[in-house]
Amino acid sequence: MKYRFKVEATANNGNKIILGSHPSYTLAKKRLNEAVEQGLYQAIRVIDLEQKKALLSVERE
Repeated sequence: MKYRFKVEATANNGNKIILGSHPSYTLAKKRLNEAVEQGLYQAIRVIDLEQKKALLSVERE
């Protein structure tokens, strides 16, 4: 199965963490929402691996 979307987070200490790779945008967005609810990360992004750009980004103040 080919994974097109990656969910990546930046921890409060600046380390980048891959939270998962998903075949569909819907699954990647669901994982992003779960991470937002946890509140452990400074920034969370859904990245399209084909276009090599972030499609959705959430940052805490």
